[in-house]
Amino acid sequence: MKADTLRAVEQCRYLTAARSEADLAWLAELPAQAGQQILQRLDRVYENFFNPQLTARFPAFEKRSHGLSVPLPGQAVEVRRTGRHWAQVRLPKLGWVSFRLSRTLGGAIRNATITRNGTGWHVIEARARRTGGSVTNSTRRRPSASSPATRAEADA
Repeated sequence: MKADTLRAVEQCRYLTAARSEADLAWLAELPAQAGQQILQRLDRVYENFFNPQLTARFPAFEKRSHGLSVPLPGQAVEVRRTGRHWAQVRLPKLGWVSFRLSRTLGGAIRNATITRNGTGWHVIEARARRTGGSVTNSTRRRPSASSPATRAEADA
């Protein structure tokens, strides 16, 4: 007999209801897809743990500041080039944030993840590009500028 489990699909329904509650108004500040992707990640971690064919360990809960990341859907992110080595990315609720280009821009943005580690904030984009008649995916990681001027631009 299989025990009842709460999967990501059911949790997404609860998340949708929670976004409209007054005491959880902060949930509505990010795109709904960001919360859904986080729930899918959590679901995958537990699924891997309970799968006897995999050697995954029990999920370890870490500090909020450790490996902080926010996934964003491609339609919520816009990138524009401002110079030879600099560009800006428009993030929901933050506005335009400058970052240094580590690779050339190209293709449509599928999704983006904003992460923070010991060296600062980073923008990781997954882009689609055309090769011949097919569309391929490419992931690009760009270190973002973490100067006070950049943070001021984000608030504007």
